[in-house]
Amino acid sequence: MDLDNLFKTTSSSKDKKSTSIDLVVSDDSTFLQAIDELYAIEGFASPLKVDDIDDESWHKTNAEIKHVILDLRACGELVSEVAEISSR
Repeated sequence: MDLDNLFKTTSSSKDKKSTSIDLVVSDDSTFLQAIDELYAIEGFASPLKVDDIDDESWHKTNAEIKHVILDLRACGELVSEVAEISSR
């Protein structure tokens, strides 16, 4: 049975998925491990992880950043932090 026909996916849509990646910004290893487990359960590629949004390493990837997940649980100034990040 060809599952591509069943789910109506094509090889071009698979290639597109491989060029985009999610970015997770967190310094909490437990949170990052939970994110990895959830991505694996859903069948997604593991996201790119950085400790700080100002970390330049995520700019060096050739993949397109599709979603950004910010861990702002410990942020005291939530509104100002989000405003600063979104204005970049």
